[in-house]
Amino acid sequence: MKKNLKTWASKLNALKVKFIAIFLLISLVPMLVLTFILTSQSTSALKKKTAEEQALSAKIGADFVNSWLSEKIKSAEEIMKKNPAFQTGQAANILSILKVMEQSDPDVSVITFVDKAGMLSDTEGNVHDGSKFDNIKQVMTSKKLYISNITLNTFTQKYSIFLDIPILNEQGEFVGAIQPEVDASELLQLIENIKIGESGYAYLLSADGFYIAHPDDKKVGRNYKEFALPGKIEAFQNTVFTKDQGTVSYSEQSESKSASFTKVESSNWKLIVTAPANEVFKTVQQIQNKAVILMIASLILISVIAIYVASFMTRSILDISRMMTLVSQGDLTGRLKVKGKDELERVKESINSMLDSFTDIIRKITQSTEHVAASSEELTAIANDSTQASEHIVKSVDVVVRGSEVQVQGSEETTVAMEEMATGVQTIAISASTVADTALNVVQEVSAGSQDIQHAISQMIKMSQSVEDTAAIVRSLETKSHAIQQTVQLISEIAGQTNLLALNASIEAARAGEHGRGFSVVAAEVRKLAEQTTTATNHISSHIQDTLQAITEAAASMNNGLSEVSLSVTQVEKTGVTFGVIQKSVQHVNDQIQEVSAVTEQISAGTQEVSASMAEMAVIMKNSSNKLNEVSRAAGDQHHSMKEILSASESLSTMSNDLQEMVSRFKI
Repeated sequence: MKKNLKTWASKLNALKVKFIAIFLLISLVPMLVLTFILTSQSTSALKKKTAEEQALSAKIGADFVNSWLSEKIKSAEEIMKKNPAFQTGQAANILSILKVMEQSDPDVSVITFVDKAGMLSDTEGNVHDGSKFDNIKQVMTSKKLYISNITLNTFTQKYSIFLDIPILNEQGEFVGAIQPEVDASELLQLIENIKIGESGYAYLLSADGFYIAHPDDKKVGRNYKEFALPGKIEAFQNTVFTKDQGTVSYSEQSESKSASFTKVESSNWKLIVTAPANEVFKTVQQIQNKAVILMIASLILISVIAIYVASFMTRSILDISRMMTLVSQGDLTGRLKVKGKDELERVKESINSMLDSFTDIIRKITQSTEHVAASSEELTAIANDSTQASEHIVKSVDVVVRGSEVQVQGSEETTVAMEEMATGVQTIAISASTVADTALNVVQEVSAGSQDIQHAISQMIKMSQSVEDTAAIVRSLETKSHAIQQTVQLISEIAGQTNLLALNASIEAARAGEHGRGFSVVAAEVRKLAEQTTTATNHISSHIQDTLQAITEAAASMNNGLSEVSLSVTQVEKTGVTFGVIQKSVQHVNDQIQEVSAVTEQISAGTQEVSASMAEMAVIMKNSSNKLNEVSRAAGDQHHSMKEILSASESLSTMSNDLQEMVSRFKI
């Protein structure tokens, strides 16, 4: 499926197809636009003319109906004007005239007189009460002509129209009316003769939407809404019942219809001429169909011409395309036939010349590639041998370099070790001398320390005696503080008793009334003094308690200090004995250090000489190693260059082979 789509896509991209498309576009678009414009204008004009003819049919029919009704009404009104008996409203005087009117007009079957009370009297002497009829009521109240709808007379089996013509006196008062029953057969025949198209017809609608006349007798006297779709009802409500004349389109029984309507001036009737839209605009549709057929025929003719012209124009281009396809496949043997002097023929000549040039170039390239291929093979063999030799040299030099580097590293490590040994020996010598001096100082310091320790022992003994004396004083102070606390407690109790006595005195003074007022003041002052005394004793008791606590802690601390002083005296005495032992040991060490210092000075001199010799040897070995590294790098560079030469020669050989293969594809 995809392959077929690609094939069709390639065909659509062909130059021939593009030429055809351009030719059709240039030819058809203007023609189609012009045809569309002319067809639209002609069909629009024809539609307008057809609609006008349909409207004219409706107007002519309405005018005839109006003329027929007006003639009947005018005839009756003229007789009424010529006979003053009508203004009297007397039935006896009017019925004789009405009988003459019946005989003079064959379309009038009977004329009835209506008096002002609504009583109906005909020429045959029949009397009926018509005051309950709507048409009689309307004439009596409006004093205007009333035309009834067409109805079927059950006695005569004919369709009739009742004309209610009012009779007014000179004061304009209603005195009666005449009601001619007019045969509507002529009117119905007229409406039936109105045709449009093959199945178009005319019918009458009353102002309230009832069929007055219609080809289908079943609809006469019934409301049109009973047979109409909602779309037709809406269309009629917006046009037929709101305008005096016009056109309307609607759907009826799955068929689109076009109708024209006109109001009958003498009544509120509407004459409607309707027909299927396809019949009304049949001519328009025929013109449109012919236009489509003409456009299709033109399209076919122009397409044939476009295909022929495109084939003629692309013939030379297709020859060139086929030749270029062979050239792309490597066939340079073919040549184009030149038959003229136009631009495409000159292109063919140029292509032939180009192919000749290509053929010569391919021959020369073939010869050159053969020579290059042979030379590249020789160069590859030489480069391969040189690469192997240089690789052997590089490996040998690498072995020597690694050996020299090991020797240099060993000599450097030996030199560093000798230098470190010399430095260490020299440091030992210096340290030994320093230690000797330090040991001598230590002996002196130990002697002085022993003397200081003896002095400290005597001071510690004195301090122990002082601490014991202080502890005795603190214990005495603690005893006296307890006595003071007891005294303060007694004072506090006395102050409390005094406060109670002062309170009792105040109570007794209050009982004594005016006589005890002075004693009450004294009791209040005593109570205040007792309260102040209680407060002061509380403060003193608190301070004494803090002092007792501090004295107790000081006594405990003195006892602890006394124990520590005793321990310190014992420890210092032991330290004095230890210092004596240390003094003897330090003296012995000092003697040994003096001997070590002399030996280390001799060793230091020997190691410095060996270190100098190893340093010179390391410099020589390092220079040799650097030279060998330079030789190794040079050998590596040479080996790398030989590899590049070998790679280039191999690439050249490959390219020459590829070039030979490419050139061999061409046929010359």
